[in-house]
Amino acid sequence: MFSHPFISKAKALALSAALVGGTILVAQAPTASAIGGNCSAIRQHQVRNNLPDLYRVRASCSSLQGDSKARGVLDRNLVPTALYTSWFTSLNKYYYSGWGDSIYGSSARTEIKGV
Repeated sequence: MFSHPFISKAKALALSAALVGGTILVAQAPTASAIGGNCSAIRQHQVRNNLPDLYRVRASCSSLQGDSKARGVLDRNLVPTALYTSWFTSLNKYYYSGWGDSIYGSSARTEIKGV
């Protein structure tokens, strides 16, 4: 196995076993799942007479990868809480948040994460 005179046969076998064992550990490394999708969100506006207008988010996805889920988010400016749809995995279906006021403006987006 090894031709060097200072390495004994026992050491050579131990080294070979360690190298083979290390190779097996590398081969058993877990693979990562893909997270992502093709999703969109829009802000819907409801006009109310003599009261502040209301807003909500409508979200949907035409595709989601692997172990992904999504939700719609309406970020409200100068308000510490956003409005959310429920998390979903169904495709080509609309999901809505509840209505809320947004005196200082708002924007809609989707959020995707692993299941």
